[in-house]
Amino acid sequence: MDEVLIPRVLRQLYDANKEVYRLLRYGVKEKSGAGEQNQTVWLVDWANPEANDFAIAEEVTVAGENTKRPDLVLYVNGIALGVIELKRSTVSIGEGIRQNLDN
Repeated sequence: MDEVLIPRVLRQLYDANKEVYRLLRYGVKEKSGAGEQNQTVWLVDWANPEANDFAIAEEVTVAGENTKRPDLVLYVNGIALGVIELKRSTVSIGEGIRQNLDN
């Protein structure tokens, strides 16, 4: 069904997001050595939220094909999980959304 609902150009992004969600939600399976059982490394401690490390960074520059610079980036355990674009009240909602999508 996903093949029908998601345009081909967005497929890679969709698949990448599903994989990141899986890793965040269910952890990373790690095998220490031959014959040993897998252990789960949790990227986020969902059972004890206070055990996580929360941080906010201002104007983080992400270099790439198109350099991005959102106003705020929200981190949990060093993993960027949210982006906030701040605007003056005189900027239209549509313009704010456009800039947020661009970042």
